[in-house]
Amino acid sequence: MKCPKCDMGYVPGLNEDEAEHARYCDLIVNGPAIGMPEHEHVVWVKADDRILLVTDSSSEEQRKLAHDVSTCANREMHYDKSIYRHYDPPDERQVQIFLYVRTSRAVGMCIIERRAMVWSCTWNGNETPICVEQPEKAPMWSVGFIWSHSKHRHTGIAYILLKEAKRVLNLNHDDIGWYPPFSAEGKVFVRRQYPTHFFVAK
Repeated sequence: MKCPKCDMGYVPGLNEDEAEHARYCDLIVNGPAIGMPEHEHVVWVKADDRILLVTDSSSEEQRKLAHDVSTCANREMHYDKSIYRHYDPPDERQVQIFLYVRTSRAVGMCIIERRAMVWSCTWNGNETPICVEQPEKAPMWSVGFIWSHSKHRHTGIAYILLKEAKRVLNLNHDDIGWYPPFSAEGKVFVRRQYPTHFFVAK
């Protein structure tokens, strides 16, 4: 049987399958459930919402939380490879993951990393932007991925994540690049932030 909510195939009546399906379906439909561990790195709070920062030096628990959020995003965006894996070794990208938590669920993610190739791009109507390489700008912090859960979309989560990521990393508006390709909504988001030109860093 295939679940219409999470697309997971499982065998009804088989306890192990049903338990695994219930866990995965809750993860996909509602976002990862979390408590409030003492060691989480909170960088922003407003009412019942907060943003956590996860890096290579964060605890395994926090890195696994980021992995679970990426599982939700992967499933929705149909990416061929994992957005983030908690067991990957640290590298020169210095990955910074900002997780948006609403009450007790992680429902948003912004991944920012150092990238060595940079282009300055100008929007060209609805066509592909015109880009010119800017080696003097490298390396540059780049938004590798930004996402909010479908249940919480259009509530400003992505904008808050980006704003707080730039504040924490002490970045000005033009100190940050983007890693394409963009989804349709992603393109709209970037164009709202950068209506005339932007940087690609990958």
